[in-house]
Amino acid sequence: MNIEDEIVKELSTHLQSEIDFQILSDMLVQLGWHKVHLIELHNTKQAADIKQWMTENTKSHWENRGSTFVFHDSGDAVNFTLRWK
Repeated sequence: MNIEDEIVKELSTHLQSEIDFQILSDMLVQLGWHKVHLIELHNTKQAADIKQWMTENTKSHWENRGSTFVFHDSGDAVNFTLRWK
């Protein structure tokens, strides 16, 4: 496999993962979960701070991919929005 094939494979895997999460998060919203989309993550420190905050402050399940977060508990979604948006 040459470098071009490897790049194409990596990009297609990343794209498929993004599409899978979009479908999954939309399904979760239909089941009553709550989606919050941040405009952007500014840096890796902010991403780490968010992960730490999520671990310490959420009461229920949550998932994220990039700047899209889905929460099982509406209170967690509200608190997250108030803190990070």
